Amino acid sequence: VHSLLEIAAGFSSLFNIENSVACAGPTICNFGINDSQELLLSILEVFKNQSDEIRAALPRTLISGCPNSCSQHQKGLIGLTGRKSRTEQGMVPTYSISFNGKVGPGVARFGDVYGNIPADKIPAFFLELANLKVNSGYTCFTEFTKEKEADIKGLVSNYSL
Repeated sequence: VHSLLEIAAGFSSLFNIENSVACAGPTICNFGINDSQELLLSILEVFKNQSDEIRAALPRTLISGCPNSCSQHQKGLIGLTGRKSRTEQGMVPTYSISFNGKVGPGVARFGDVYGNIPADKIPAFFLELANLKVNSGYTCFTEFTKEKEADIKGLVSNYSL
C-alpha cells in the first residue's frame, strides 16, 4: 500500500525548493528586517531553467526575514534567518543559514547554523549547493548534509562576508 505522500510526490513539489516558505517580510510586518519574499523569488528565478535533477536537489527552505519564527525556519532542513551585517559599505541584509532542523513524532531539533550569507549571494549559493548534492550521488538530503558537512561548511564560508 502506497502512502498518500508517495502517490502525490509525482504531482507535487512539496519537498523541493519550489515549495519553499517565506514570511510576509517588511512590506507587511513591522518587525521584518530583510525582504524574505524577494529572496524567495530570486531563488526560484535561478532554479527556473535548471534541469529537473537540479530543481529537485534541495528540500523546501523556510525563510524568515528576521529572528522571529514566522516561517518556522528553525525546523527546516534548510532554514534562513534574516539579519543585518556591518560591512565597509555599510549595513547589508544577510541570512544565517541552518541545516537539518526537524519536528516530528518523538523528535524536535533546531537546525545547526553554518554561517551568514549576504542576501544577494544566496541564490547562487543555493544553485552551487544543488550541484554539489547532485554530484555527490546522495539522494537523501539529510544523508548528504551528514556525509558532506565539511564541503557544505566550506561552501557557506565561500559565500559569507
